[in-house]
Amino acid sequence: METLLQVCLRLGSDQFTHKFGIPEFDNLFENGIKCTEVSELVSEESCGETYFCYHLLATFLEDPTKIYDRIIYVDTNKTFRIEKVIELIKNENSKSDENLSRIIVKKIISIDELYNMIIGLPNFLKYTRVSLMVINSIYGCILSQELIANDYTSSIERILFGLKKLAKQEGIAILTINALVMPNNSSEPVPLLGVKWLKHIPKRVSLHQDVYISNMVKKKVFYSKKYEHGKLIHTNNVVSVTDVKFSDLGLGSWIVNQLKEMQIKKPTPVQVNCIPKILEGIDVLGCSKTGTGKTLAFALPILEKLSVDPYGIYALIITPTRELAFQISDQLIALGKPISLRCSTIVGGRSQNIQANELSKKPHIVVGTPGRIEDHIRSDPNGIARYFSKIKFLVLDEADQLLDGQYSLQLKSIFLALPKKRQTLLFSATITSALTQLHQVSIHKPYFFEDTDDIKTVDKLTQKYVLCPVGVKDAYLVYVVKNYVEKNEESSVLIFTYTCKEAQALAIMFNALGFSVSSLHSEISQKDRMSAISKFKNGNVKVLICTDVAARGLDISKVDLVINHNVPRCTKTYLHRVGRSARAGRVGGALTFVTPYDISLLQAVEEAIGKKLDELKVDDKKVTEYASQILIMKKEAEIKLEQRNFGERKKINRRKDMIRSGLDDTEVDKILQDQRKRKKELKILVVYNMEYCIFFEVEDVKNSRKCSSLTGSQ
Repeated sequence: METLLQVCLRLGSDQFTHKFGIPEFDNLFENGIKCTEVSELVSEESCGETYFCYHLLATFLEDPTKIYDRIIYVDTNKTFRIEKVIELIKNENSKSDENLSRIIVKKIISIDELYNMIIGLPNFLKYTRVSLMVINSIYGCILSQELIANDYTSSIERILFGLKKLAKQEGIAILTINALVMPNNSSEPVPLLGVKWLKHIPKRVSLHQDVYISNMVKKKVFYSKKYEHGKLIHTNNVVSVTDVKFSDLGLGSWIVNQLKEMQIKKPTPVQVNCIPKILEGIDVLGCSKTGTGKTLAFALPILEKLSVDPYGIYALIITPTRELAFQISDQLIALGKPISLRCSTIVGGRSQNIQANELSKKPHIVVGTPGRIEDHIRSDPNGIARYFSKIKFLVLDEADQLLDGQYSLQLKSIFLALPKKRQTLLFSATITSALTQLHQVSIHKPYFFEDTDDIKTVDKLTQKYVLCPVGVKDAYLVYVVKNYVEKNEESSVLIFTYTCKEAQALAIMFNALGFSVSSLHSEISQKDRMSAISKFKNGNVKVLICTDVAARGLDISKVDLVINHNVPRCTKTYLHRVGRSARAGRVGGALTFVTPYDISLLQAVEEAIGKKLDELKVDDKKVTEYASQILIMKKEAEIKLEQRNFGERKKINRRKDMIRSGLDDTEVDKILQDQRKRKKELKILVVYNMEYCIFFEVEDVKNSRKCSSLTGSQ
């Protein structure tokens, strides 16, 4: 467990600036923290880490720069190190919870400042022993004042978004709940987001200790939202989604009729909550499970507004992958058929000249990937760039991936070409810290919607794992797929791997074994990628082996089984992968292959989804009967790829990018040589681990998991 003092310095320049968004931090941390030395370590008897945190927060709110007056920076090998803590704030009164909260209430003057603070606090406080009373006195005092002077609903929604992490991880005390429910002891309760918020209050906090809460629970005066004839009304009953129709959300009759023709009958929670807000002109951040209809949540209101004032380019929709861009375009064209919608798909792998000609005709909606859109804007700043100057909507689909840093330069160029007066919509299946920085792409106060279910995967998805030695994992994979396909002839299987090379090698191996298999990854042409998806959707190919390029947003009507050839290093990747199955209320399955080295990753996945995976028992003796044959065929497939110079295009593009960034040929050669050296060293380590794995008893891992399940530990 890290101490507060370690966390303070580990947060570094990017994280501190990123969390709080304070301009002073940018200047102080322009070159990053090199090394830190401070005076004497605080003893538990004198003040301790808890009160140091109080002082730190109080100082931050009084003057953000004062925190750094108390830390001495020394440039020593650019390392992060904490040795001592400097002299503490001498004001003894600030140690008390009451005085601290009073300081904070005086210093925070707006709901925006509070919101920025909340976004930063959860990760900052989780390593400390700060009492619940401090957290709640801070939030309670401010909320009770701010919510009186602001719009209740929008303020609460923004605050709850920040408080949610703390509610689950630290607990939430009565004072904060009081402020949210009945600020300033007024007679009217604040309209909460329904009683669903109660589920986020830890069980150890008794509601009946508090007179306000207990009375409200007894009187059932918690408000929820209901839409009737396109208008928002309040009701004392919790409304299920089944009671709401598309016609209740403010959509025109032509859209409702088109949805009926497409057999889309009832809106999902993300649609019920987000569509009216978008129609009101509010920026929206929507987070909901995969397969819950996020695309329609932004497509329908855009089409509704476009039908009233049609022109091009009206909306720009950005996605991280080409396949998702084509899919969204297809859905928009189908939905917009009654108004003769013109939609253009701008992605890599297609002629840039043809795309430029399409853009010159000013389609109503442009859907594309950030790289290719930025290419068009950069290549013709006085022509194509001007076509985007009057857009009404900017949509980032799979926003968590778009905002994680890898597309920063492209998005920056795109945003500069867009008007400031626009509506910004962000949608994703997972919330990350990047999404909390919505102010980077939105100038308005956004509406946040997040699916509040603790279980992050749908109920109709059966999730299991196979425990196997790393050296013969491919043999286990073939055995499981063979058995499944033989028993379920009409079923479809989606297999995810880490790398393009691994996906292609497995595809060659499976085809050599007589399976009908296609592959999907970034190393094949756009034509082949579209062909692979088409064959899989049509049922001509039963098994599709792909990288995470297919994990985001692709809506393939029937994927019966998703197989993870590896345990994803990131839990949100697991959620996106398995989300390809059991979509739109269907039944589906997910199977993950786990080696003894992947146990910690598996436990992280189980913690993220809120339940343990069941083990799928495999007959080890039957697998070993043809394990050697599988290993030989896999090796032959890898040799074929080497002979074809597989991955050469990626190497060339990487070299081009380095040269464009300002590096000369000598520097590029040195960087690439170092990368190859590290990769070779890693490969040697992997080979050693594979040899060691032969002596690793898988039963030991199984027994350890049984013990952990009995004790309840992860």
